Amino acid sequence: MINRLFSFCLSLCLIGVTPIVSQADTLDDIASRLVQRPTLVAHYTAEKKTASIPVPLISRGTLTISEPQGLIWKTQSPFESFAVFTDTRIGFSNDGKQWIVRPQGHTQSYIEQIESIVSGRLDSFRDQFLLDAQLDSTSGRWSLIATPKHDRVQSMITEIAFFGNLHVERILITQSNGDTTRIVFENIEHPENPDPCTMRLFEAVR
Repeated sequence: MINRLFSFCLSLCLIGVTPIVSQADTLDDIASRLVQRPTLVAHYTAEKKTASIPVPLISRGTLTISEPQGLIWKTQSPFESFAVFTDTRIGFSNDGKQWIVRPQGHTQSYIEQIESIVSGRLDSFRDQFLLDAQLDSTSGRWSLIATPKHDRVQSMITEIAFFGNLHVERILITQSNGDTTRIVFENIEHPENPDPCTMRLFEAVR
């Protein structure tokens, strides 16, 4: 799934936001709005656009972020697959039983930053990206445009745009080769702990 994540994105704009002069204050205000819990589960819809394929590719599934276990993308359609990311390893499976597992490589920093902002933690994100934040003080809706600072991430990603309110609701990614992604999150929940099936997926990759 994460290979799809690198390949996707769609360019959108957020209408009606009011820019704040101090970016630091705006980021603090956004961070204070985001609900922060150790575990987050959300349904997602991802739309992929690439020059080589004339029709957008759409996938649906669930995202789970759990501290300190890691992150899971479970694709449910058009076919089932799993991508599990821990602090040291990446695992891929089509059935949740047979796994291809390898050490974290150059994707680790990128995954950590996505996990940080979806979970509502902006501090580490500021270290890796130049951020342009806007907040509508009336509605509470905000946008955050992130441009990579370092060559390693720039070689893959041109820009990541986040939109939301109490949670991150959309992530819009532009890849360096021009491919684009739109990911929309819905039905966001914060269970006290990951369910047993989720924990087994994390254990399979450790």
